[in-house]
Amino acid sequence: QQDNPEDDQGDLTEISIDEIEVEDVHVADTFSVEISAQSIEDAEIDIILKEKNDHHQRIKERIESRRRRRLAEVRASTAKMWESHAAGEDILALLSKEGHGQTVIVEPSSVEAGGLYGATFIRLDGETILKLRTPLNEGFRVIEEDTQDEELGLPDLPLPPGSLPPLGDLPPLPLPQSGMPPLPPPPLPSSSALSTLREEIEND
Repeated sequence: QQDNPEDDQGDLTEISIDEIEVEDVHVADTFSVEISAQSIEDAEIDIILKEKNDHHQRIKERIESRRRRRLAEVRASTAKMWESHAAGEDILALLSKEGHGQTVIVEPSSVEAGGLYGATFIRLDGETILKLRTPLNEGFRVIEEDTQDEELGLPDLPLPPGSLPPLGDLPPLPLPQSGMPPLPPPPLPSSSALSTLREEIEND
């Protein structure tokens, strides 16, 4: 019996080979660096100085932030202390005592004689108080002047619309007394004509 050649050689496997084309090839150049003890020492010194500068800058920023925070706390505490002190302080009773030791600044320093003024006391610091004098009658004067100007500048009242009917021998209409409502306006010509036409229709 003759053997099959495929059985002796086994199964045949096809292998495909992909070809890779290199378009550009870069050849590395030779680069030489001269290293000496002096250059190594200079590089180490630069690194140490840079690290120290960065460290000092961080410390400086931390100290500045802490200083600003403490200053803000001191200012807030001082403002709160003055606010609580001024809220519960009776400045008028303090100034009424002899030897109070406070410096009072009066503003304005001179006022008109015979005027009506109100005083407001404001504490400026621990030893200084501001006395602010405000005139109380200026507003009334301005209102009176404005009222007089309005009374003098009133325009004339316009006549009612339409023509008034002739009075003939009738006396003039009496003026309304004080507290009474005003007289009604005279009827218009159009309303008089409508009333006459309505009466004629009813009579027919």
